[in-house]
Amino acid sequence: WLAHGSGALRTPMVLPPVADHPDKVVLENYDDQDYGYLRVVATAAQLRIEYHPASDGGAAKTPDDFVTVDLASRKLAHFTG
Repeated sequence: WLAHGSGALRTPMVLPPVADHPDKVVLENYDDQDYGYLRVVATAAQLRIEYHPASDGGAAKTPDDFVTVDLASRKLAHFTG
């Protein structure tokens, strides 16, 4: 359950920027009924974060959602492993 102040979050929701940084984060959707886990893969050049729902079972290897960030440019990228 995600809570912000006294109420639940609604999507989409733009979260306020941190300090003077121009980037913003948008919460587009979430699942508050089913749980899962995050798998984080880090290389010297990239960071990849994957979401795997527990309902997929232990044999499933494909994430439902993922993001890869190039650490040098701080931009989204294709994962090169």
